Amino acid sequence: MEFLLSPIGAYLFIFFARVIDISLDVVRLLMLMRGRKVAASLIGFVEVTVFIIALGEVFRGGMMIHLK
Repeated sequence: MEFLLSPIGAYLFIFFARVIDISLDVVRLLMLMRGRKVAASLIGFVEVTVFIIALGEVFRGGMMIHLK
C-alpha cells in the first residue's frame, strides 16, 4: 500500500498546484483590468513560483509510476 501513496500523492500535488496556478492567473488578470499593477505583479510572482514548484516535481520524477 505504501508504494501507491507516492505516485498518487504526486498526482494530487500537481493537480492542486495547477488549480492554484490557474486561479491565481484569473485573479491577476482581474487586477490588471482594474489597474492594480503592483498587486497583479505580486500575484504573478506567486503564480510563477507555484508553477515552477509543480514543474520541478514532474522533472524530479514525482510522476513516475513504478511497474513491476
